[in-house]
Amino acid sequence: MINGTAAHAMEVDDIFREGVYHPGPPVIAAALAAAQHAGASGAELLAAIVAGYEVSNPVAAAMQPAHYDFWHTTGTVGAIGAAAGAARALGLEAESTGHAIANAITMAAALQQAFLADAMAKPLHAGHAAEAGATAALIASEGVTGAPNMLEGERGFGAAMSRDVDWDGAVAKLGEDFTITRMTQKNHTCCGHSFAGIDAVLYLRQHENLKAEDVKSITVASYAKALELCGNRDPKTVYEAKFNLPYSVAVALITGAARFDAFTDERLANPDIRALMAKVAVVLDESAEAAFPGRRSARVTVATTDRRKLDRYAPTRKACKRC
Repeated sequence: MINGTAAHAMEVDDIFREGVYHPGPPVIAAALAAAQHAGASGAELLAAIVAGYEVSNPVAAAMQPAHYDFWHTTGTVGAIGAAAGAARALGLEAESTGHAIANAITMAAALQQAFLADAMAKPLHAGHAAEAGATAALIASEGVTGAPNMLEGERGFGAAMSRDVDWDGAVAKLGEDFTITRMTQKNHTCCGHSFAGIDAVLYLRQHENLKAEDVKSITVASYAKALELCGNRDPKTVYEAKFNLPYSVAVALITGAARFDAFTDERLANPDIRALMAKVAVVLDESAEAAFPGRRSARVTVATTDRRKLDRYAPTRKACKRC
């Protein structure tokens, strides 16, 4: 639980785009604990991590986009990945692994309301998922059984937390299409729904020589989740700033980055950043909404004090393939 929580706390997770999901914190934390418990080799640990990713990534993708209306995927589907990874590290057979996954599913929960307050709850989602999955695998190794059809049952995971899930499609390429090869890392240390807007502003800064003093107004047009989670006009804490498009765009334009030193009390209180934030409007873009979650896009339009109009469309957020 401690490793899973710590891994999620700094907002530098890995990303599986199609699932709106950060598998690393819950899966690796659980697999590492189980591998240590079992005295597994390094190669067995890596196999366990791959198993956790390959079981949970397709589940995450199948549950979207409806799941993400209310649930934090890393804390829900993460429990499934953690159970699969831990079960593989413990060397469980297929039947026991199924019981571990089933019991992890019934313990999976993480509400997005936790995103909307300056609290310590959000990182605990990943930690709880790691703990729930590891616990489910450990007790399965001692014969504790889980209920069948926990994913697809009429009162199962899909019915309770999503709509019209295609479970056959979710597992169709299991063992052939390795989703772990498509993982990326966060490129900015804040909520990923801000990334496309940040990328667009940084492009204008570099290629159009845009400076904060040139700005009359900035409009960031993006999808609904970006507005819902990152549209707060007046962040009062560093945590709130990490979930804030106006702040992230303003600090990126002024400092040239939105990484660790962009999110401090001193930056948040900076009058130049605050003044620029007041000029940033965040609005819904219907085409961006239609493309979500496959694309996390934004269009940034800047009106300058010398009557120029600058425009940059970021079709999807940039992320690091190798960081």
